[in-house]
Formats: sequence, C-alpha cells, structure tokens
Amino acid sequence: MKRNLLYVASSEQLKETKKSLLRIGAEPLSSSLHDAILRIAHPAVAPLDLTIYLLESNDPIESILKKTDLDILVYDERKNSKSALVAFEHYAQVVLDLASSWGPDFHFPLKRALAILEDTPDATHRAFNLGRKHVQDVLVDPHSAGKILSWIAKILAVEVRKSINPKAGMAMSGGALEGFLYQLGASHAFNLALPQKNLLMLDVYSGVSSGSILSSFFANGIDPLELIRSVYGTSKVLPPLKSSSIYDLAARDIATRILESSSLRDKLDPSKWINNLIKGIPTGFFKGEGLKAFFEQVLAAYSGTSNEFDSLKSTLYIGATDQDQLTHEVFGLGSKDNPTISEAVRASCALPPFYTPVTIGNRRFIDGQVTRTSNLELLVAGGCQLIFVIDPLKPFASQVPGTVEKEGGIFALIQTVKALVYTRFQSTLAHLTERYPDVDFIVLQPDENITRIMSGSPMRYRIRCEIIELAYRSTLKRLIERHEVYSSKLAKHGFILSSIEHLKELERTPLDI
Repeated sequence: MKRNLLYVASSEQLKETKKSLLRIGAEPLSSSLHDAILRIAHPAVAPLDLTIYLLESNDPIESILKKTDLDILVYDERKNSKSALVAFEHYAQVVLDLASSWGPDFHFPLKRALAILEDTPDATHRAFNLGRKHVQDVLVDPHSAGKILSWIAKILAVEVRKSINPKAGMAMSGGALEGFLYQLGASHAFNLALPQKNLLMLDVYSGVSSGSILSSFFANGIDPLELIRSVYGTSKVLPPLKSSSIYDLAARDIATRILESSSLRDKLDPSKWINNLIKGIPTGFFKGEGLKAFFEQVLAAYSGTSNEFDSLKSTLYIGATDQDQLTHEVFGLGSKDNPTISEAVRASCALPPFYTPVTIGNRRFIDGQVTRTSNLELLVAGGCQLIFVIDPLKPFASQVPGTVEKEGGIFALIQTVKALVYTRFQSTLAHLTERYPDVDFIVLQPDENITRIMSGSPMRYRIRCEIIELAYRSTLKRLIERHEVYSSKLAKHGFILSSIEHLKELERTPLDI
C-alpha cells in the first residue's frame, strides 16, 4: 500500500538520514539532496510502500502540502536550532493559512504529525506539550533509520487495517436552486474525471436542503448528465425542469392565513394590529409539490430506482429540521415516521419563507440546513474513509469596501446567512479532520467568479444554466491545477483520476447536452 511521508530535519541530520535509508535499500527518486525523494519497501515497513520526501527545516512545507497527499509528517529536532514544539506551532498556522487560501480539504491535521526529540532531561515534559498540540506520537533519539521506520510503520498499520474494506461517501449541502445547479455541473465534471469508479458508485450519500435532491438521485444511480439535459430541456428520458415546477404558488395557504389574520383584527385592540399582521405573513409562498412531483417523475423514468430508503443499494441520509423543536432529524436512520424519499426531500428543501413546511407523522419540518450543513458526522460514523463534499453556499467576498451596503438590506441579510452557514461548515470540517486524521475529504466549492454570480438570493425565479457550465469548467480546472495531490488521495481509496491531458480535453469540449 502506497503512503507518503514528509521528513523535516536540519541539513546535517538529513544527510545522515538519507545515507542510513540508502544503506537499507531505499531507492532515490530525486538526485538533489535539497529536494530529495526516496522510495522504500523494506521488511520494517511491510506491507507499506513508502515515498519519503526529505525537507530542510528552514524550507517552507506549503509546496509539499500543495502537491502531495501526505499521510505522515515527521519533524526531527536533533541537530536543529528550532525545537519540535516551536516548529509545530508554526506548522499549525501554515496549515490554517493553506486551508483558508486553497480550500478546507487542504487542512493537514497535526494528528498525522510525529516528532523525534533530542534526549534531554526535559524530553518527557516536551513530549507532553506536543501531545497537547495534538501531535500523534514522539520518539526520543532513535539510533537507527530502521527503528524510525518500524515506529512509523506501527502507527500507519492502524490506518492500513481500516482501509482493507474502505467505504466512500458523498455529502451535499444546500444553496437552494442555484446551489443545485452548481452541484449538477461540479458532480458531472468529477464523474467524467473518474473513468472507472465514480460518484454513482459510492457506499453512503447524505444530503441537506437542495443537496438532498441530487444525493437521492445519485443513491439511485441516476447520471447527472441526464439531469443537466432536463434543466436545458433536451432530455429524451426526463421531463424538463421548469420554473413552474419549482415555484408553485401556495395560494390557498396564503389566502387562508390572510383571512384568519383579518378576521381577528376587528376584535383586537388597535395596538395589537401590527403583531396580528405579522402573524398573517405566510410561512411559505410556494407549495413545493411541483418539485416533489418532478423528483418522482425522474425516478419513474429509470428502471431499478426506488422511492424507499430500505430498497436502495447504498445508504442514504436526508436531513430536515423540526420546525417547532428546532432539532435536526435525519431520514434514513430508521425514522419511526418512515417517509418516502420524495417526502423527505420535500421536507429537507422547505426553506422559509419560500416553501411551506411539510407534515410527516405529527411533526412539521422545514429546511435541514437551518440546523445542519451536510451531516458529515454521519458519514464518518458510518465508516467512510473518503468523503466527497459539494458545498455551494459560499458567500461572495468583495475587496471593495461598501459593496454589500450598496446592494441593500436584503442582499446584506442573505450574505449574512450564507456567511453563518459557511463558517459553520468550515468549523465542522476542521474539527472532523483533526479528530479523524485517517479520513480524507475532497471539497468542491464555488470559486470567486461563481460566488459573485451566485451572490444575492439563491432562489431566483429564472433557472440560470450558466451556473452549470461555470461549475463544470471550474471543477475541471481545479482537478488539473491540483492533479498530483488529488490523484494521490483518490488512489488510496481505489479511485483513478484521469490524466491531466484528458482533463484538459474535457475542459475544451462543450457539454454534451
């Protein structure tokens, strides 16, 4: 099993370590000591096939983190002016900065980090402090490269045992109509980039809000390309997805609420009229039955699909929010109310004040993203070691002061909500990455250009197909730019990423719609 290791030490220590590794059969993959790369398949590390990157402690580690999916980072403080504690404090900040600029899936957990210490009287105390920084393990002044390799192999053995029957999953968050369009384009690009095992062949799917729609289709094996054709109105299999299917006015609910409010007005004290008028505002302007019907029509168009959770080959989780208790409910976990998938999707998408709440059993449900972003915890708890995440709800960040103010109060409110959901997602992902260092995440989010186009209300009446095209192109571009690290991460879990040449060809080719 191939694994990647970064060994950071002083120049003097690197020379000694490289000589020791060569003596026990390491194969040089680079001629330069400054950027030395070794491959070793030694009995001390069996059944691992280790690629070891040797880096001087004064050199930045960002370049390695950007191009290599590291399984272990080893910092050797021997013959070094910088202690391991100081080094890892610096690396923690580097990791945060990289995750901020390159994306949250580039957050390298310090639980994948190891330290080699000088044999000093305070070594035990320093090892304790490194543990508080979440560094996984410490070795004090080993006398041979073989001992270091055995130590690393023992630590990696736990991960190797877990990866014998690995699971892969996908989590999709919300973003209303435009989020769904982004997810379509991004997932189609990724599907084409995985020529063998792709996103329709995963073990677990989780969806919240508009993400519940596509995750449910994927759990049923429905190709995103055909759904894209449905949006464009060119599908020969599926009915066209029209604005009228998404925005079916809840006229009766609105009229009933207004009438009830006005009938009470004459009996109330005038000072209470405002409160009464507020109660007359509908909880949803659209019924959502058109969306539910479209979902069911898509399932009916494909043989072998099911509207029942228990009939799926893959596990499917759909998150919704109890409107009265404001607790998160996950359908697919054996809920006593036992709704169909289409009912659960309809409940998960009931975004106030756009869609009316949904009654399941004796409870009323609204949009799942009110309480959770994407239910990543469920996939980790279910044994997934590789998790694809598509998160469209990213706020538009402008470098021009006053941009939001110029757009008005509604725009500012929507930006605020997006920022709250987005920061909650980042916090959750960072926590899970640190707590479960053996789990790999691949996160797709809109780039700056797409967030600008998607800024403002995500529930525009017009279906903007250009979002699909932009999401498709930007995903391919990202896979090309970060090909080395993504291909390495995917290969660990049995996925093959297409070559850069093939991805560039896909990028140049128009969508087959």
